[in-house]
Amino acid sequence: MTKKIFSSVPSGFEPFILAREASKGGLLYVASNENQMDFVAKLLPLVAPKIQVFSYPNWDTVPYDRISPSADIIGEQIATLTQLPQLSKNQIVLTTVSALMQRIPPKEVIINNTLTLKVGQSIPMAQLTHFLSQNGYHSTDVVATSGEFAVRGEIVDIYPAGFSNPVRLDFFDDELETMKLFNPATQRTNGNLSELILR
Repeated sequence: MTKKIFSSVPSGFEPFILAREASKGGLLYVASNENQMDFVAKLLPLVAPKIQVFSYPNWDTVPYDRISPSADIIGEQIATLTQLPQLSKNQIVLTTVSALMQRIPPKEVIINNTLTLKVGQSIPMAQLTHFLSQNGYHSTDVVATSGEFAVRGEIVDIYPAGFSNPVRLDFFDDELETMKLFNPATQRTNGNLSELILR
């Protein structure tokens, strides 16, 4: 990856420079802190709507803290890490100095620990729930946050990493009949999926 340094860039002009550079190839932008990263993330879609932005945020905990980072943070990190090997033109990863200093799993671990689901596919329920449990998903009665799943008969609700809404899988025996996004507050479905990649 080629490193470029731009100095004396006026505040607010970063998205314009990033959009121009991302049009030449995949880009990693390291902000000085979370506020700067959020500022750029909000402006980029306005400046360059065609640019796809991925965020790799810092943990919301401090070193030696006894609690783990939130599921939302970990989910967003994993979703972004899976994009890095195929990062291409018009795609930008935003992160911070602090987040960049954290240790991450080897690339092979991220790539090999995925499960692709497609409508019409046959997959035993036990295999699916085993994968979810082995990859850090928590079994609950009702999914509410990223990293949770719930099984009710032949329906499996999953809140995948990096998704803004959970997904409802409807099975008939071992066949995956439908996959739909749904609102966790109202439980109403709001979109169909033909493919889902779980990480």
